[in-house]
Amino acid sequence: MPSLRRNLGAEIAALYLAAVLAVFVVERSTGLVDPGGLASSPAALAAGKVWTLLTSGFLIDGAAAPQLAITAALAFGALHCGGSRLFWAAAAAGHIGSTLIAYAGVGLVSLIDQRLVDGVVRSPDYGISCVWAAGLGVVAAGAWLRGGRRGRLIASASFGILVAVTVYSQGIATVEHGLAWILGAAVAVAAARHSTAA
Repeated sequence: MPSLRRNLGAEIAALYLAAVLAVFVVERSTGLVDPGGLASSPAALAAGKVWTLLTSGFLIDGAAAPQLAITAALAFGALHCGGSRLFWAAAAAGHIGSTLIAYAGVGLVSLIDQRLVDGVVRSPDYGISCVWAAGLGVVAAGAWLRGGRRGRLIASASFGILVAVTVYSQGIATVEHGLAWILGAAVAVAAARHSTAA
């Protein structure tokens, strides 16, 4: 049964990555896909466009090849080490959870001074980067929990990659990447505690 779940998780991950690639190719080659219409934003969410929390995860902001490669590597690594539930829970927490927390922060800041968040409220927010940032968090937590020098090096490298990516991020993604990493790590820690308790 575990290998069946792992295979199903791998098939779903492959389908997700294929869908992301297909949307990217159609968007860039034909212009039939409008990223602005599928992207989330605090304003879109406030207007009731909740579906954009999901559709925004099928878009790529920036270079496609490295993001697809790192997402695939982290997905299949997590599937191999922790199973399908771990990867998809971390991906959902990273993508949707980090977005909701960041948007709540935007809402709080707007109560203090709306001008501080004017550039963020309607700005399109999309990409698979929070999925792979959460995957990096899973890797970091898993390596740290395994312990030893190698585990600490892997966890540190994961955090270093997050910092490097965040430095080159713009807008609300700067915050979301860090939140996604933390949420991915939290999911991995919770899963590890659950498996030791069982």
